[in-house]
Amino acid sequence: MARAMARGREASSALLTPYERSIYQQRVQRFETTVEQHRQHRTTVITAVGKLTRTTAPKDREHVATELAETLAKEQRLRQKIDRQAYQVDTADTALGADAKARAEKQDVITVGQKAEQELLLALRSRLSDAISHRMAVASLVCDGTRVGAAGLQDTAVAGDRDAGAAVPAHPRHQRPRSGTRE
Repeated sequence: MARAMARGREASSALLTPYERSIYQQRVQRFETTVEQHRQHRTTVITAVGKLTRTTAPKDREHVATELAETLAKEQRLRQKIDRQAYQVDTADTALGADAKARAEKQDVITVGQKAEQELLLALRSRLSDAISHRMAVASLVCDGTRVGAAGLQDTAVAGDRDAGAAVPAHPRHQRPRSGTRE
């Protein structure tokens, strides 16, 4: 089982981490959003050009020409943004594609490894529980007529100590002598 777990972990380590996959997916999403904004803005540019060709009054034409210049500048900024993001998106697409291929190839090994790890953890928990139970049973032995708990304190106090309200340590050397007796 330990070998299967180790092989599964080794196969998993060859894949992108969830964080890395998320970063690449965000790059792709950001690029797609920018492309969509550019596409929509091109429609705005075409509308502005149409408006300029229909405007005949010199005063209105100057205002429409200013609007067209602003929309062309924004369209150019979006195009430059797409150009800057293109390399990152190519890298992201390549990494995500390679990860998907590796994930498909190694999925069986990863699944077997995860199952083996769960079984080993369950066995470890069971052994720990048994060891703790055994330790509790040993600690619960009767010592000097008084039951001793796992914390090392008496579960039942001596009559004189009840009145004093003090907890009594489990070991007989730490107990107060009972009235009328000497140690």
